[in-house]
Amino acid sequence: MDLNVLIVDDEPFISDLIARRIRKEAPHFSIAVVESGTECLEYLNSNHVDCILSDYQMPGMDGMELLVALRLRGDTIPFIFITAQGNEELAREAFKNGAYDYFTKESGFAHFARITNSVEQGVRRHKAEISKLKTEDALRRSEERMFKAQRMAHVGNWELDIQNNRLYWSDEIYRIYGRDPESFVPTFEAVGKAMHPDDLEPFLDAVKAMVARRIPLDMDYRLIRPDGTVRTVHTLGEATYDQEGRPVSEAGTLQDVTERKRTEESLRLFRELLDRTNDAIFVNDPRTGLFITINDKACENLGYCRDELLSMRVMDIEANFPEQSEWDAHVHEVKSKGHLILNGTHRRADGTVFPVEVNVTYMNLGDKDYMVAVARDISGR
Repeated sequence: MDLNVLIVDDEPFISDLIARRIRKEAPHFSIAVVESGTECLEYLNSNHVDCILSDYQMPGMDGMELLVALRLRGDTIPFIFITAQGNEELAREAFKNGAYDYFTKESGFAHFARITNSVEQGVRRHKAEISKLKTEDALRRSEERMFKAQRMAHVGNWELDIQNNRLYWSDEIYRIYGRDPESFVPTFEAVGKAMHPDDLEPFLDAVKAMVARRIPLDMDYRLIRPDGTVRTVHTLGEATYDQEGRPVSEAGTLQDVTERKRTEESLRLFRELLDRTNDAIFVNDPRTGLFITINDKACENLGYCRDELLSMRVMDIEANFPEQSEWDAHVHEVKSKGHLILNGTHRRADGTVFPVEVNVTYMNLGDKDYMVAVARDISGR
């Protein structure tokens, strides 16, 4: 490895000798020299260093104090002592404070091959630890993002070990079921007990089909929480098999769709009410006059199918607004007043016309404007 090594020693003769011997043993090392612990800290602020070789006894800040200062600021760079003041007590303290290795300044420095080898091993281990920490941090961040996304979407993931009958739930599924992860142990049987009785048999049939016929699980069911509240969930799942084709596990997701189901039911009810009313209802874009939605009575009165009307404008059916300019003036009046009742004349698909009384309202929802018109056929009147 091409490494950057920093020598810290207050005796230039000794540091020069160490540098020359290391270059001889490891010519691929880049070596820099400073004369004190303070200079070392300053050097590290603006330079990359792979390993530090430090003397112990130095004026101002000794080697041990330098090591402690580095570790306190979170610097994990490999630190190796090369000192003439070597003893077991000092070595124990050095390793306790985070030194990687410890050498004495032996006569003739015959052990430099071991020193360079220790440098390379220390750097390799340091890089491996950094890589591991980065991987663990990336995994932790990924899990945090996943858990956050699950909380926002009310979706969790589950996995069942079939052979050992062990069920894993993510945190969000515990929340959906209203259970405490610290005290509740999820099992397949517990899932069945929490399920609405009317949904249990279809659920079991779907699970059997997933395992026996490899049909992916994709269904809604209702669960009953311990406090008696009922939630509707949507689950997806697939089974995995060993080389002999035996099922070994099931895995999938579970999403709380209670609010969505309520919204869908409200919209379905609202649509049903619109279509059953005796008056024609039109919602259109004030700028263009294009129909955005209409009810069945509007189609019945005008003789158009729904798709045909949704491709038309108010000017295509209302004789009082033959041009865009008349429509623009009408929109301006309704917008300024907010609400208007007027008489109009609608034109059917066969060309015949009939009188209508129109109750029209201008409204804003979010960042969009709408015109809502309720038209009653007043031919009898």
